[in-house]
Amino acid sequence: MTTPQVNVLDREFNPVAEMSAEDLAGIAQQQYSGIENLRNEGETEIQIQGASTTQTKFRAEAAFENSPVETFLHVSDAVEMGDDFVVTIAAYPELTPGEEENVLGMMEGVEPDG
Repeated sequence: MTTPQVNVLDREFNPVAEMSAEDLAGIAQQQYSGIENLRNEGETEIQIQGASTTQTKFRAEAAFENSPVETFLHVSDAVEMGDDFVVTIAAYPELTPGEEENVLGMMEGVEPDG
């Protein structure tokens, strides 16, 4: 997800820059119905375009064909990329072995558009 930076007189007016991982996960939860019962599983540092940031791993229940599926949701804190802020979000079923490495690799591999 990208959102433009808005600076006026050296003050940032984009709330994403100050949002916690829990707040950002809540936005993802609102956008994708069926994700419930978010629980923080821990944090690690990652690099996105040379900027160190925190990614938080959540466990959640997601509805799939009316059945609950234990799911992991990874959310990074916002980082500046050009004139934008970038937040990375990924989700996958718990039963997918090795997927966390793939997700973290994709988060770290984000590149600016253009």
